[in-house]
Amino acid sequence: MPNREQPRAWQERYFWAIVIAVIVAGVVLLVLHFHLANETQKQMAASFGEALLIAGILAATVDQFVKFRVIREVMSDVWQYLANHRVPVEISDYLHDSLQATIIRRNLTLKYKFSKEPGRNMRADIEITYQIENYGNQEKVMDIFISEEEHKKPVFESISCISSDPQGVIPEGKPLNITSPVAGVKRAEVKDYEKIRVQPFHDGLFYNVIFKYHLDNVLDSDSDVLSFNGPTIDVTIEAAAPASLTFVPPATNLAGGGRWIYKRVFLKEQHLHVRWFPPKP
Repeated sequence: MPNREQPRAWQERYFWAIVIAVIVAGVVLLVLHFHLANETQKQMAASFGEALLIAGILAATVDQFVKFRVIREVMSDVWQYLANHRVPVEISDYLHDSLQATIIRRNLTLKYKFSKEPGRNMRADIEITYQIENYGNQEKVMDIFISEEEHKKPVFESISCISSDPQGVIPEGKPLNITSPVAGVKRAEVKDYEKIRVQPFHDGLFYNVIFKYHLDNVLDSDSDVLSFNGPTIDVTIEAAAPASLTFVPPATNLAGGGRWIYKRVFLKEQHLHVRWFPPKP
């Protein structure tokens, strides 16, 4: 299990609590020095009070500005240092944009089950599952939908989400809202559950999304593309195909028994392309 970054909201609250405490302590010492009789104690209280007050104000203003300014300047050139050579602006912008996403998908599994009855076209039952994790400091509203190319004539069956967060649960069996194709793409959502609120990641919190649909008119020789619309960590492809069909996914060292595992990160707009066809003589 990879190490996962814990939410940083408590760290920010802790920082601001210290800053406020330092400022308050400085003000108290400055007020207190007026009521002290001993001249040495008055000077010490005034000096410490001024020092604490100045430190608190600098931490709350200048320090924050300098920190974010340094971060921006470092991020503007970080890729060339990581690559150990110059990086085109277009690639730097793409990587920077990809890392802005706070929502990631993990352990995505794509299952194909091919079947064919005599006198009928081949059918493919498809199931997609993945976990959602929010690495931001605040809850994020996420659209939950499935889309497929219209010419494949998809039959959407169900969309559900199992979660330890009541706001993230989508019960299985709820009616689907099928929208008209846009640019040749058909889309399905669960009525009244089109969006879920994803809380910042912490131990014990999980969101497991499940999509199910099938294609009734699958060609004996065809292909399918799994596109990623956001960062996705670790992907598994499973296929149950009859002997009359050869299923070929992208190559990977972790393969066997109708399962192909990709232990890597997929960024936005990347994809996996699978193919199937009758065995060659």
